[in-house]
Amino acid sequence: MVFRRLTYILFAGVSLLLSSCSDDEGLRVDSDQAFVQVRIGISGNPAAMRGTPSGGDDGDGREAGINNENKVYGVNLLLFDKDVKQAENASAPVKRVLYFGADELKSIDDFNYELKEPYRMVTDYTTYYVVAVVNDHYDYTGKTFSEIADMVVKKPWQDNGNTADHFVMTSTHVATLDIVKNNGTKGTYGDPYMTNIQVERLAARVDIDSEGGSTGFVYDYKNDGGTVIGTVTIKDIQAFNLLNDGTYLLKHFSTDGTLAKLNFFGSEGISPTQSQYVLDPHTLAKTTAATPAYYTKPFAGITDLATGISWETPTLLADQTVASGVDAGHKYMILTYLQENTLPKMTTSESTTMLPKYGTVLAIHYQVNDGTPEDRYDYYYLKHNAGATTPAVTDPMAFSIVRNNIYRVSLVPPVKGGSPTLTIKVKVWDKFTHSWIYM
Repeated sequence: MVFRRLTYILFAGVSLLLSSCSDDEGLRVDSDQAFVQVRIGISGNPAAMRGTPSGGDDGDGREAGINNENKVYGVNLLLFDKDVKQAENASAPVKRVLYFGADELKSIDDFNYELKEPYRMVTDYTTYYVVAVVNDHYDYTGKTFSEIADMVVKKPWQDNGNTADHFVMTSTHVATLDIVKNNGTKGTYGDPYMTNIQVERLAARVDIDSEGGSTGFVYDYKNDGGTVIGTVTIKDIQAFNLLNDGTYLLKHFSTDGTLAKLNFFGSEGISPTQSQYVLDPHTLAKTTAATPAYYTKPFAGITDLATGISWETPTLLADQTVASGVDAGHKYMILTYLQENTLPKMTTSESTTMLPKYGTVLAIHYQVNDGTPEDRYDYYYLKHNAGATTPAVTDPMAFSIVRNNIYRVSLVPPVKGGSPTLTIKVKVWDKFTHSWIYM
């Protein structure tokens, strides 16, 4: 009796082992588990180029990220059982959180990653609504969608000397993952369920286009007749009024510039005029003349720019060459990365107090030499959107910094008696394109 029972136990154990092995090859579709896979990236063709600066979702074309800007160190997939892009579902809790770290990812090339091994998940056979967070290791378990959307990321990238990496990225839309029971071979290892996700960086970037100048940003200095009479040397470029107190995890859109009509997965606007505002965590508080503590390098004043500023030789992050598009072949320097910084609705009367305190400023120290060297200082506000060459302060999103945009600044040297002029192109900082990622 004992022998027969032992034989039965051994036989049952072998059967279970064989069953487990067969499950690794392909699950039965009537089980409570399924294989799924996720594509993270971008779809569609590059947008047409537009005016300068036009801003908005497509702005002046698109440009792919480079080097550390594309690296993935971990992916959080947040699964909801309600469509969280609908306002009435904002209080829906996250149903499941799936995290995959760097040790579970492998690089296909500089822009593509996938998991080293497929992931098999227990499923309720339903439609999941998926939001992705890249390079942020926070545990989102138990949080509602609105709590997650309103989270503030204190530093959406990491500084490493003259480089930056670990760029936090989040979904630009709510993706779906439809898992249907008894759907043929779907859900097996060879025929998994799939969802497409697009992500964008929370940071923005400022480039200085050095085209037209020789090494060291040295330009010809001309008189009104176009005759070269000396040189103009850009000695320093510094960015001021940099928000340093964090960025919303998900992009906050508002059709009226308030919290009353908030959404997170809309379109920023229709060129060339913005139809929606973008809000940072402090946008609605920017109504007084006092510079708040959440700015680093606040802009001291506009009457004497040189006062109180320690000017140095420019320390620029990287030297790159534009690969394609209207700027193909141009060389540029990455000046800095920025957190989102947007202004509330503005009127002409408010501009004199609000812009100098809250608008992001590029301050330029340059030397004119037509026989006698003379140091000069000028400042310029970065613009995000302009229906005309010079935006009015009442234009929506005219003077702002918005995530996942490159603000490429071209310097035009001054003519005798004048100041340098800036041309700003607002380019979408393209999402990296992933191949399949298996869950």
